[in-house]
Amino acid sequence: MKWLKIGCGIVGALLSFLLVSGSIAAKCHVATVKATFAKPAADVWQRVTDHATQPKWRKDLKSLVMLPPAEGKTCFEEEGEFGKVRFVVDELVAPTRYVVRIASTYAATTLSITEEGEVTRFLFRALSPFFSKTATIETYLVALGGDLEVDVKTEVVVEAGRDGGG
Repeated sequence: MKWLKIGCGIVGALLSFLLVSGSIAAKCHVATVKATFAKPAADVWQRVTDHATQPKWRKDLKSLVMLPPAEGKTCFEEEGEFGKVRFVVDELVAPTRYVVRIASTYAATTLSITEEGEVTRFLFRALSPFFSKTATIETYLVALGGDLEVDVKTEVVVEAGRDGGG
């Protein structure tokens, strides 16, 4: 009987924790990471902007190819774990601002699926931070890629809750 009470207490405490954490957990986020280097800005700038040499020190890259400029802008293609991605340097203000964007210039179709759902039961809402809201959509897109005989890498653009009833 003692172990049953202890077990029920643990389960009750865990459920209480889940309910509270699920109720107060942030629905959206923005992430910024910064680091301080004991080097002059010019040294850091040189490493960031010299894409051709990055495969030497970036272990996440399989390759990096410099591409012909597009509209006078530097272009390059990185190959990593998830395939090849093309980039364009949109803004360069040495040594303080460097804006690079992903450029989809090769023959491809981007399909975005948005699901707007509602979880009416409080317990399921409390548990929702521990489960993916995008798993079904990602599975669908990967299966579609399989049917089209192409490799598909999904990208979660938004995975957040929202307030409101409709």
